[in-house]
Amino acid sequence: MFFDMGTEVIKEGLSLSAVQQGLIAENISNISTPGYRRKDVDFRSALTSLMGNQLDVNRTHMNHMPFHFNPDQMQAIIRRDNATGVNSVGNNVDLDKEMVNMATNNTYYNALATFTSKKFSIWNSVLSERVL
Repeated sequence: MFFDMGTEVIKEGLSLSAVQQGLIAENISNISTPGYRRKDVDFRSALTSLMGNQLDVNRTHMNHMPFHFNPDQMQAIIRRDNATGVNSVGNNVDLDKEMVNMATNNTYYNALATFTSKKFSIWNSVLSERVL
């Protein structure tokens, strides 16, 4: 009951965000490495892999989007950026872009962590009321 499907989705989102943070750090640390190509998490592909699984969510309206989730099949999909141009040392890491990606990822991570904290606060409140 504590770890319902929503909690599992949040857990996977936090995991993907942590992987993304590591990739941003790797990109920045290789900013002067000749031939290095920046990497990031392909959240769209990760979401697509989630949607193809078998565990359904209860839909209350026919126009609601179907949603399936199997955390075992969730995986961080890391892509190497070969599409953008390279700089003078032959890599495509842009420090400004990495800093923006880091701020965006931090916001995403903090939102998920806050949501999780609020969810457990509600459970704590409910359980405290039952004891009294």
